[in-house]
Amino acid sequence: MADRPLKKDGTPNYPRWATNLVKDDINKEYNKYEPPEQKKDVGWAREEVPPRQWVNYNSDLIARWIEYIDQEIEKLK
Repeated sequence: MADRPLKKDGTPNYPRWATNLVKDDINKEYNKYEPPEQKKDVGWAREEVPPRQWVNYNSDLIARWIEYIDQEIEKLK
């Protein structure tokens, strides 16, 4: 079994990516957008390069779910 990733202070070291919604000064686009439902259903196609906003959205969502699940597990202890 793997060790729980911890920070130097002993607190959990959760993955963190694109936690803030930021608007680009040049193209005025936000740094993350939720992918359309169809893309969620089928995923990336071979050789497809997904928009950075979709990758940022998914990375942030996964990290938030990990932290939530971890906190719920701690409540059960």
